[in-house]
Amino acid sequence: MKRTSPTSLTLTKVALVLGMGLAITAVNAALTDIANAPMSNVASAVVKPNLMFLLDASGSMDWDFMPDSVANDPACKSTGGSLVNCSFADPAYNSALFNGIHYNPAITYTPPVNYDGTSFTSYTTWTAVPNDGFGIQFTGTIDLTTSYPDTVYCNTSSPSTSDRTPPFSSGVCKLQIAGGVWTYPNGTYSRQFSVTGTRNPYYYTISSLAWCSSANASGFGTGTCQPKKTATFQYPKYGTGSDGFTRTDIVSTTANYPRVASRTDCTGAVGATGCSYAKEMTNFANWYAYYRSRMQMMKTAAGLSFKQVTDSYRVGFITINPGSPVASSKFLPMADFTAGAGGQKQAWYAKFYAQDAALSTPLREALSRVGRYYGHVTTGINDGITDDPVQYSCQQNFTIMSTDGFWNGNAGQDLSGNPVGNQDSNPTTAPRPLLDGSFQLTTVNSNDTLTQQICTGSATVFGATPCGCSANFKRVKQQTSSSFSTVVSRDGVVLSTTPGTSTTYQDITACNAVVTTAVTPMTMTDQQKLSGNAMSTFSAVNGVSAGANQAGSCASNFSNIKTRTTTLHAVMS
Repeated sequence: MKRTSPTSLTLTKVALVLGMGLAITAVNAALTDIANAPMSNVASAVVKPNLMFLLDASGSMDWDFMPDSVANDPACKSTGGSLVNCSFADPAYNSALFNGIHYNPAITYTPPVNYDGTSFTSYTTWTAVPNDGFGIQFTGTIDLTTSYPDTVYCNTSSPSTSDRTPPFSSGVCKLQIAGGVWTYPNGTYSRQFSVTGTRNPYYYTISSLAWCSSANASGFGTGTCQPKKTATFQYPKYGTGSDGFTRTDIVSTTANYPRVASRTDCTGAVGATGCSYAKEMTNFANWYAYYRSRMQMMKTAAGLSFKQVTDSYRVGFITINPGSPVASSKFLPMADFTAGAGGQKQAWYAKFYAQDAALSTPLREALSRVGRYYGHVTTGINDGITDDPVQYSCQQNFTIMSTDGFWNGNAGQDLSGNPVGNQDSNPTTAPRPLLDGSFQLTTVNSNDTLTQQICTGSATVFGATPCGCSANFKRVKQQTSSSFSTVVSRDGVVLSTTPGTSTTYQDITACNAVVTTAVTPMTMTDQQKLSGNAMSTFSAVNGVSAGANQAGSCASNFSNIKTRTTTLHAVMS
């Protein structure tokens, strides 16, 4: 077999323009600000986008758990062989892995901000922490060092106060977790009571959580399991069944607590002792005051986000249940998001933080109300709104809706008051992600390995397939070895993975006395900046230097970019 490697060199020029109608005396000109719109299209006024914040203030925003199944589907231990709905103080309910709202020691709970960017109180003392840091949902305060609620299960219907006081030394009452296992309630310890005495903050962590297709004798998951709960996979498996629980009590007698990298409030090293008692208590207190319910969490998170928004936007506010006519306490007309006392930003924060949780979740109607607002409709569900937010025909109009769940209530209305209807119910005309409902996806991932050989006559090639030529004739034969996996998932959860392999053969050339194959050329590109008529200094390629360099073609003090394209060919026979 002979191999040759002829090399061809091609030079092209790309002009670098440093001046237009100007006398340029230096090669390196200063940076120039480039307009972000064509000059012919720039208006004399800046058109600011409209941004309406639509708040779900329904009754479920009052809840201290998420998702809804935390308290509405059986997932907590009972005295019998089936599970019951969870409630506060149950180990799963008070774990962030099961209840996404509950205290998570891996999160730094940053206090909310005022309209001017100043922070709400970070609670470095813990004897009078507000039940609602915004003062709307709940009243009063709590002493977190002595009065955090907890429950026990007792073996009598009339336990004494000392029986229900930590450390429960009488043995009449038990906490639910024993040695990491969810042990109580059971047939003996079956009566639930509140803990008395000093009650410190606490939380649970779970080593793992999965949802299974069948249950064991206690009601916990077993058999085939997956990360997501569905109608089929409905039984919870904590750890290997009902174990994997760790309870952490935040008490002054324990000086240090675990720290992960995301706990930026702690100053110790990442590890088992990186957070002090004071830091852990403050973080817990901030969670309690500002993140403990869905509404508190939304107010804090959105308030922190809108801190960055300036008066380059026009911003408004409305709730999903603003009343009929729309009440001024539930609606803030669109205006420039001006800072400072008396500005739109102050009005927006005040309106937002003043909202309480109540009523239903008519998300469809609420979104259509905002659409009609942009269409300057002031009747029907928009009665009470009089302003027109759109100033220019080219103005952008956006809506950000914060919500905690599924819609209910009235359907949306178009500009004429007619029902909007389901616009994305057909998977052909409106495929994911617009399509409502559950979705199953089958994905095939494959990897092909191609191998070629030259064969002669009727000889067997690759030990499996004949060459297929007459005597003394040759051809190129190819073997394609494929490995693949078929993955079936529903709503992002993998249901099955099926591997497979296949091998096929292809004739790459016809049968010939001499077989010549051309290998795909390889192209390399080099560039140099040349000032004036200076020569380029490209190096030789594969020993070929002829024609490799050329002179620049600019006047003195001007430059251009010289590009050399090198194509390498290989021929085998």
